[in-house]
Amino acid sequence: ETIQLNVSVDDTVYNNLGVMGNFHGAYTHTSMNLPEVLKVTQWFASQYGYFINQLNVDEPGTGRTYLDNSLVYYGNCMGEGTAHGYFDLPVLLAGSLGGRVKSGRYIDYTNRAAGKNWDQSFQGRNYCAFLVTMLQAMGLQAVDYQQNNVSEGFGSDTLHENYAAWRLDRKNPLPGILV
Repeated sequence: ETIQLNVSVDDTVYNNLGVMGNFHGAYTHTSMNLPEVLKVTQWFASQYGYFINQLNVDEPGTGRTYLDNSLVYYGNCMGEGTAHGYFDLPVLLAGSLGGRVKSGRYIDYTNRAAGKNWDQSFQGRNYCAFLVTMLQAMGLQAVDYQQNNVSEGFGSDTLHENYAAWRLDRKNPLPGILV
């Protein structure tokens, strides 16, 4: 099952949180540090917390909780919203997918020595590697998800052709996550 709290281009007005403007256009394009962005982000995090707590009850006949047998993703489609960059995407996982995913850890794949400029080496792991990791945790193989017209996995690299090693690395699961 999939539940999505909002879409990437969120035009919602969160007046219940005191955020009166169109959220995406009025706030995320100006500064990710605005109090309004923090309010909405905290609200989404609270909804995530509520949901995973509801799953943290025994699932009959399994010896585990519903949460243990699930994998619940919380994240953002952009690392830094004003630039709409896909570097440093925040990811939070809850559950262990029936014991196939190691849980209870913080993992940082950032290569802090690489710098932060677009013209320097990429400073982390390709997000597609995270997706490959999740697909493999669910029992899928490359033949199940790889696009025929993309020789190096799936997704597009039209904007950043100079990241060849980073592009190739997207086919491999992230280390330290799968059991």
